Amino acid sequence: MSFLSINTHSPMNRELASKLGVAKEAKNAVLGTVGRFQGLDDVEGVDLVPGDDVVMVGIGNETKLPPTITDKIKQKLPEGWVEEGPEVKANGLVRSDGEGLATAAITTFSEGKQAGHQYTRLKDGSEIYHGPTADGYAVVRENTANGTLFLATSQEPMLSAFAEASRPDFSGPVAENDPALAKPKTLKEALGDIVDAGHTSGTGTYMQGVKQRAGMIGNLWGALTGKGKDS
Repeated sequence: MSFLSINTHSPMNRELASKLGVAKEAKNAVLGTVGRFQGLDDVEGVDLVPGDDVVMVGIGNETKLPPTITDKIKQKLPEGWVEEGPEVKANGLVRSDGEGLATAAITTFSEGKQAGHQYTRLKDGSEIYHGPTADGYAVVRENTANGTLFLATSQEPMLSAFAEASRPDFSGPVAENDPALAKPKTLKEALGDIVDAGHTSGTGTYMQGVKQRAGMIGNLWGALTGKGKDS
């Protein structure tokens, strides 16, 4: 298992932007599965108590998940144009509250394989995800308000890492791009960051991109003048 922290409000190089992409991959996998699972609330004989804030499908009662938007589009195309995606069944539990999704623990089954998807939200606004990625699994703890993001990756599920990251007092390592650790950039390094930004601009939100570009401009100014961007 490997892990690191990222400050999503600070400039990041190509490597960190790639790690952020892995975090988003796991987040999207979890939220996408949760969204489909919540659709089972309206299926008679599937959810134990239809219509409440909890969707629960017991072990042994694995049920086919509703189709995704992409699946629905494929179904409208002429037969043979595209291949249908694999059938996905699931069991688990999703609970919502007045603020939206609160907790989730879902196991999916498809093509002889199973995958776990977990989610929880803390009072401070932190959200923790545990889900599959292209290379295995990732645990993500993210707080978009203060820009903190912790990422752990492994080829196997990480139930204990998810439990640890879900603790209210959890504290990950110092962010790789923490502004307090920044040192003056050389001209070559500053220009290199700008080149990297051209390859990674799609990995974050619009405001994250603005902040990254502002930081890079400050680094370039410092490299050219020998002064910090606030000097």
